[in-house]
Amino acid sequence: MITIWQRYLTNLSRRRSPLLAAIALAATAMAGPVSASTGVTEGPLPSLVELFLAQWKYASGDNHGNDCSDNWSPAVTNDMAYLIPWFPENKAAYWIYGYDREQAGDDLVLRLKGKFPHARYMSFHLYDGNTGRLVTGRSSFKDLQLAPDQGSSNPFVAGVDREVSDRDYGLIIAPEGAVVEAGTNVLRIPDNVRYPLFIYRVYRADDQYAHDGGVALPQVLAYSAGDGQPVTSCPEPVMPVSEGLDPTKRPDTRLYYSPQIHAYSKHPEYSGLLPNSHNYYGQTGVTRDLGEVALLRFKAATTPDTAGDGGSFSHKEDLRYWSLCISGDVFTNTSSCLWDDVVVKDEDGYVKVAIGPDTDAFRAAASAKGYNPMAWGYHLRHVVYHRHMQNDSGFKNSYKDVPHIDFSKPLNEQWADRYIGDYAFTGFYCSEKEFVSGDCGFESSDQ
Repeated sequence: MITIWQRYLTNLSRRRSPLLAAIALAATAMAGPVSASTGVTEGPLPSLVELFLAQWKYASGDNHGNDCSDNWSPAVTNDMAYLIPWFPENKAAYWIYGYDREQAGDDLVLRLKGKFPHARYMSFHLYDGNTGRLVTGRSSFKDLQLAPDQGSSNPFVAGVDREVSDRDYGLIIAPEGAVVEAGTNVLRIPDNVRYPLFIYRVYRADDQYAHDGGVALPQVLAYSAGDGQPVTSCPEPVMPVSEGLDPTKRPDTRLYYSPQIHAYSKHPEYSGLLPNSHNYYGQTGVTRDLGEVALLRFKAATTPDTAGDGGSFSHKEDLRYWSLCISGDVFTNTSSCLWDDVVVKDEDGYVKVAIGPDTDAFRAAASAKGYNPMAWGYHLRHVVYHRHMQNDSGFKNSYKDVPHIDFSKPLNEQWADRYIGDYAFTGFYCSEKEFVSGDCGFESSDQ
């Protein structure tokens, strides 16, 4: 059942009122949820997750026979800033599918039929929904790894026309031991996973398409592994709230606070937040308590140019995709992002970012100085995420090449720039007055 808070947040999302939504979330976090059975406050509530799950269940259920395609979740995007969990970003979209094997049966096989999107990247990942971690064994298929259907082509393969018309593929999600056709794309559900959960991701759809890259979500057909017959009903959507979504069980990003800003590496295999195995992150906590303006600088890795249609992939660029986002560590929401093909770079390929007040005057001043302006946004604890999506070029200056953060060791020994130099962001703080006047900045002689 959707709570009063959830209805309120839904209305705010429709009105696109980020400040009011942030205030409501902050109040919820401080008050905590009240147990329906005891009436006792139980601690911080992942309100956005609860809201998302309620909307998912409300929208699902219009399935027919064994066609369970309507059980995909709503899209996880940043179209409505602040109001979607799981650190969404502006140029990516995720769709979630999960169920309870005790309710659906241990031998359920799901056969997906889809078309490759017109986009920079797509993938499928399989998780243990109880922990939020990738399953053991093979846990993902990246676009390049998906074999197309007979008579179709995979537009992500180097040299293939990205606009090829016949672009069909299939994928099977099956229990361990279930017999499937040889040569098919298969992800296996380990026997000890009660809540299988898989995510379909699309990054940087071509400009002429929506987040889905111009194709429908994959059709999902359900069968019994035992006799191969279609099932008569579809399992209802289920997604346990994983431990990774509980801010009290994650490292406190305030540990990163320092007058000198440095990135620290976050690897997907250590995350319980439904990680993308192809993304490695530079992250740090930032705070206005150390300055009205936070300045960041890094060298931009090269990425494919896929904003328009046509062409083909070469996969020779440094990364497949990169972005930099300002998010809230408590609710795992996002206020704003920059991404690779829209940022302003200098003649040497460096990106400068100025995080400051959400005013036209600040944005104009930052832009005039060659910075990419970003607003602080309304978060209880701010965190900057710098995504590095791995390509197939053998690039050795991504956050994958930096050890995952270890809070038991001195932080100054784990700065990402110690390992990959300028490809990791660094920075510092100053007052708005100093920045606007030119007394503080990367171009100033004292920095």
